[in-house]
Amino acid sequence: MAALPEEKKQQNDDNQNNKKKGPNILITGTPGVGKTSLVSALCEDTGLNAVDINEIIKTEKFHEGQDEERDCLIVDEDKLMDYVEDTFINGSEGGNVFDTHLCGCFDPKWFDLVLVLRCDNTKLYDRLKDRQYSDKKIQENVEAEIMQIIYDEALETFDKNIVIQLQNDTIGQQDDNMDKIKQWLVEFSKK
Repeated sequence: MAALPEEKKQQNDDNQNNKKKGPNILITGTPGVGKTSLVSALCEDTGLNAVDINEIIKTEKFHEGQDEERDCLIVDEDKLMDYVEDTFINGSEGGNVFDTHLCGCFDPKWFDLVLVLRCDNTKLYDRLKDRQYSDKKIQENVEAEIMQIIYDEALETFDKNIVIQLQNDTIGQQDDNMDKIKQWLVEFSKK
């Protein structure tokens, strides 16, 4: 007897889960909160695969040019998500750590853990100034951090049980965050 469409979907989901050996983790937050530093250190320490979404957008040309007013690329989210799904979700056994300020465009089923990094507004301002962001772009990003835009978007997009907010102002906090993630990885491996 043939499987019903819903049963086939469940079988495909089960097959995908069975082949997955490592977790997929999304590390997100406002530009300047320390995502890339944390992802780099974490992947170096654990052997997980770092996935730099901004680099993919640029190298694969998943954008429609520059938004001059906001000084950023206009991302083609559909093409980007198709690529991410084919390359990293379906094309690997998990073990990917995604580094991006994007959040709401991802399929909620793709991630086992979503970390939203936060940063003190004064420190964030200084970091963005060091990157030579325009005053307008600094103001936009600091306001987004104050209003916890990305954290709220993560809570709306993903299961609230997998969304964790981490303060990431200092190297000491980054080290503490690494320890927390490594402990989570130990627990994940027991499942």
